[in-house]
Amino acid sequence: MSLVMRLRQGGRKNKRTFRMVVTEKKARRDGKYIECVGFYDAHAENTTVIHKEKVEKWLQQGVQLSETVMSLIKKNCPEALKVLN
Repeated sequence: MSLVMRLRQGGRKNKRTFRMVVTEKKARRDGKYIECVGFYDAHAENTTVIHKEKVEKWLQQGVQLSETVMSLIKKNCPEALKVLN
């Protein structure tokens, strides 16, 4: 079972919001997930919420990050990535 941290789409048409979730790699984009670790709204400023403790926990367990999630974490919560080093 390979796990990945990626964005899950929500909201309405032309007003999308996203949740950062940990899910199986083969699961559908908006399907079942294991845990929600953050929230991102591209339309509003300063609306990225990342739960640092949850992210660090999953990174220690070897979860892979999607490119978008990696850039959001680097931008908003770079201290969580210290677990990778």
